[in-house]
Formats: sequence, C-alpha cells, structure tokens
Amino acid sequence: MDRIISLRTTALKMGILNNNGARHVKGFVDSIRSSGRLNENVIPIKSMGIFNIPGLLSLIPVGIRMFLRGKNPPIIHKHIDDMDDVKRIFKRLKK
Repeated sequence: MDRIISLRTTALKMGILNNNGARHVKGFVDSIRSSGRLNENVIPIKSMGIFNIPGLLSLIPVGIRMFLRGKNPPIIHKHIDDMDDVKRIFKRLKK
C-alpha cells in the first residue's frame, strides 16, 4: 500500500492527473476542503469521472450491496463546528 501511495504521489507531482487514482485524491481533498467531512457519496463518481458512463454503471452493483447491508453513507452530513480549523489547515498545506 505504501508503494502504491508513493507511485500515486509521484504521478501527481509529475502532472499525471487523468486517471482514477488522481481523480480520487482530488475528490477526497475537495470534499474535505468544502465541507470538513468526507462525502463518500461523491467520491466514487469523481474517481470514475462524471462522463465515464460504463465505469459509473459498474459501480451500481457495489452500491446495491452496500445499501442492502446497511453500509451506505448518510446523504446529508451534519454541520461541522470547527470548519475554520479545516480551512486554516488547508491554507497552511497550500503554502
């Protein structure tokens, strides 16, 4: 796993952004930056690519199994009180 993360980080630094891994990282960061929480409903869509219809359709069975087992993430997230702290962390990371 460490090696995969290392390769993904290297690829991102080299500007290789048009793949599932890079889109997953970007979706993950965007989700936390915007709401302070990970929105697991959006991450698979962002990872596959919004216009990758076959890829998105391949996620349907996984979504159905999650739903049937009660493992689906909440649709509406609670407000995070310390959002200023999250913004401060992202500002510091940007430097």
